[in-house]
Amino acid sequence: MRQEKSTKDADKEIAEKQAVLQQKYSEYQMLEQQSKSLQEQVQRVAEQIYEIGFIKNSLKEFTGMKNGSVMLSPLSSGIFVKSKLVENNSFYVNVGSGVVVKKTVEEAHALMDKQEKELNSAYETMIESFHKQNAKLQALESELAKLTS
Repeated sequence: MRQEKSTKDADKEIAEKQAVLQQKYSEYQMLEQQSKSLQEQVQRVAEQIYEIGFIKNSLKEFTGMKNGSVMLSPLSSGIFVKSKLVENNSFYVNVGSGVVVKKTVEEAHALMDKQEKELNSAYETMIESFHKQNAKLQALESELAKLTS
């Protein structure tokens, strides 16, 4: 009878250990997926920050061009039209909902600075979250290793 009880206790202990292992593994998979998603978001924000730097540089170069200069202007991704510069001291900026407003060089540059600052702040927050996520993953990995040994 004692033998039966200890076997039942051992079976119960194994079942509990497997349940904990399953729960920890599910948690690990979820965190790993979230980490990958966050990493992709960080990459997209980094690309946007780079693009804003490129735009700011283009604004500077553009103001140095002479009116009447011939250039290629994008119509959409990879499609350009030959055009002549009419005014080099203002830009037309899409401010959302299909609304386009005229901005001076300084205003356009200030807008890019503001967007860059916001993106940098978001980037730093995301990187911090990414590091915390990875620390949780490492802790779970350690727990899983202990449970499987």
